[in-house]
Amino acid sequence: MTVRPPVPPFSERDYTRGLVDADGSLGFTARGYPFIGFTTASSAMIEYFCEKVFEVTGRQRVVNRNKRDGVYNLMVTMEAALEMADWMYYKDCLALERKAARAVSISTWSRPPGMRARSARRRWTEAEDAAIWSMTIPDAAQSLGRTEKSIQMRRWMLQGTHGKQPGASR
Repeated sequence: MTVRPPVPPFSERDYTRGLVDADGSLGFTARGYPFIGFTTASSAMIEYFCEKVFEVTGRQRVVNRNKRDGVYNLMVTMEAALEMADWMYYKDCLALERKAARAVSISTWSRPPGMRARSARRRWTEAEDAAIWSMTIPDAAQSLGRTEKSIQMRRWMLQGTHGKQPGASR
């Protein structure tokens, strides 16, 4: 729980690979989709790993402790797993042989034909949260470049956490 990443400078690519070699996993799901997983009890380590995932893939991860063990279990899949594997397990790097071999097999994966790519999730800003209450749902959707369904869901989530917002139009 108290372990932390070292203080820079250090080889972040090699250090991150060492984390996966020691406390992570990589391979394919039962459906044949590539994944990379990392488990830790340390908040500092999961924060570091999530930052690396974002820097390498552009995908933001938010992970909470699980209820059973109180540890963090981070998993990246599909293209994000491929990008992370390619970044961590470069040619002739020092790594566990079996994990390096899995990383090579992950790098050959491609999305099956006909499988739709998921769009990256856009985080809500405070300005957008305020805007959804000052406009009708169709106007907010058009103005913010979001779907009406996403506006409705966001309003519903905000009502659950903050109570009904003043001036809300349904």
